[in-house]
Amino acid sequence: MLAVFGGLDTQVDAAQNRPPLEAALRRAGNRDVTVATVETANHLFQEARSGSPDEYAILGPGLHDEFLDIVTSWITTRFVR
Repeated sequence: MLAVFGGLDTQVDAAQNRPPLEAALRRAGNRDVTVATVETANHLFQEARSGSPDEYAILGPGLHDEFLDIVTSWITTRFVR
């Protein structure tokens, strides 16, 4: 399982939500778990300044490079042969 949080996400706070998610996954017996936080990403995984939803339109459609690296690495490690 892969879970990624945006460090500037004002809708799903990483500091509040990451610990209970990790605890629940451990209790459920999940063995292949990666949980990451992209510190400068917002809820849409854009490179952000404040994380406010008001900022979404001015940031453009691109995804944060670190987010893309995390997802790409996770997929290729497990599924690309």
